[in-house]
Amino acid sequence: MPATAPAHGHSLPATLGGLLAHRAATTPDAPAVVAVQGDGSIDALNDVVTVYSTYQPVLNFITGLLESHKAGKALNTRIHVKQVTGGGYQWFIDDSPGSLRSNLRMRYGELVQGYRIMPFGDDWATRVDAIGRDKDGLKVRYSSQQAPGMDEATWGRWDYPTFIDGISDGSDLARRGKQLAVSISLLGRKLGLGLRSGVLQPRDGYDLMDRFPVEIQHGSIDTTAYGHDGEWIVMGITWQALQRGDLNTTLTLLPKESGTSPSADLLVTQPISSQREWQVGWAPPNPLAATARYWLDQSSGDVYELTDGATIVDGITSETT
Repeated sequence: MPATAPAHGHSLPATLGGLLAHRAATTPDAPAVVAVQGDGSIDALNDVVTVYSTYQPVLNFITGLLESHKAGKALNTRIHVKQVTGGGYQWFIDDSPGSLRSNLRMRYGELVQGYRIMPFGDDWATRVDAIGRDKDGLKVRYSSQQAPGMDEATWGRWDYPTFIDGISDGSDLARRGKQLAVSISLLGRKLGLGLRSGVLQPRDGYDLMDRFPVEIQHGSIDTTAYGHDGEWIVMGITWQALQRGDLNTTLTLLPKESGTSPSADLLVTQPISSQREWQVGWAPPNPLAATARYWLDQSSGDVYELTDGATIVDGITSETT
């Protein structure tokens, strides 16, 4: 569906309101926009947008405008639909919703009974190299944006290339690149928590976009070193009622886009050992000549391990003791 925007130079709330109103008027059963601004339906977004015309899906176009508005400023801008009193539905755009829920701290061993986490992930990067194409023509623009708080002298330079179509100008591309750089540089984006069954219910003292402190200190995992003040944002809530009576709540979490930087202690390296791991021979090892950690006697199949300076059969492939 084409997005026909209001006259150029309008504020971002007015532009979004016009787009949503156009969609409501041309799409059957679409949520209506009762008011653009002033009744709380659309927050005051302090941006001016110049749009003459464009042709792309309305909601995709609006999402791009909101990403440009966020511009790496730690805003959790959200567009959603609510049922209004008297019937019908209405669009709402919240600029930076959510509150910190310190009373619902997600600590491993308490409310959290299991977890799955990837600190970095396959798409983690410290910099975004954005290629953009203007919506009003074929001009191609480029913008490289480094993630704030990620010193490339410490973490290295990890580039993430991306293509963004339908940008307004170079500033628009830079703002969208900044937002993407912030989001992909966060540690702990791939976090799954196994919560104690039946304890936490959907919206039980919390809501979407609220922030939870997450503390997992188990083995090599320490989420307090991941930065962003150790807080994750609730982006989705799933509730399951099983036939055997279990009531399970699953939270989709993403790290907060502001706060402390990750600790460089996560990059602690171990000294490289010059000792060879394996040596192979046709006889038991000579204690004066064998220097590897393991020795394989191919005649007998015995494997010897160097322990406290003595090479002994360790029982890996042999029952000899």
